[in-house]
Amino acid sequence: MSLQRTGSLALCIVVLVAACRAEAPDAARARPVSAARGDTPDPAPLIGAVLINRTNLPVEHWGKDSYELAMGDDAPVIADDTLSLAVSYSGGCARHDLTLVAERLFLQSDPVQLIVFLAHEANGDMCEAYPTERYDFDLAPIRNLYRQAYGSNEGVVRLRLRGPEPFRGLPDLTYTFQDGSPGLRSD
Repeated sequence: MSLQRTGSLALCIVVLVAACRAEAPDAARARPVSAARGDTPDPAPLIGAVLINRTNLPVEHWGKDSYELAMGDDAPVIADDTLSLAVSYSGGCARHDLTLVAERLFLQSDPVQLIVFLAHEANGDMCEAYPTERYDFDLAPIRNLYRQAYGSNEGVVRLRLRGPEPFRGLPDLTYTFQDGSPGLRSD
C-alpha cells in the first residue's frame, strides 16, 4: 500500500471510532461491574424507577430479564421514603434498568397491602460478568396513591414484593409515613 492510501485508511478509522463513541451515550453512562470497583468500598446506589401500573400492562412490559435479589445483610429495607435493595444479574457492559411496578389498587387489610413487582431490563447486555448493584427507589408515588385512595397524610402500607417466577421467599416490607414525613420501618 502506498503511504497516501495508508494515511487515508488511518484517517477513516479514526473518524469511524470517533463517530461510534459519539453515538453510544448509554455506554458512557454504564456503570462498571462491581469487580472493577475494588477501590470504591461503598459506591453510590443507582436510582430505580417507581411507577403505578394504571394501564394494567403486564410487568414484562418494563423488563423480563432475570436477577437475584440479595438477602441477609443486603436484604431490601425501607428508610424514609426510599426502598433500598441489592440485585445481582448477568451483564456488566450496558446500563440495566430496574423498575418497581406497583398495582393501582390496594388490598384491603390492616394495614392495607400493595403488590409491587421488580422488573429488570438488561437492554440487550450479553456480557457474562455477574455484578451486584444497589438500587434506591423513591416511594413517593406509592405514598401519593395512598393519599388519593384514603385522603390521609399518614398511613401504613405493606408492600408485597414480587419478582419473576419462580421467585419464592421475597420479603414483605412495611412503609410508614405520617404528616408528610416518612417513617422508618421494614420487616
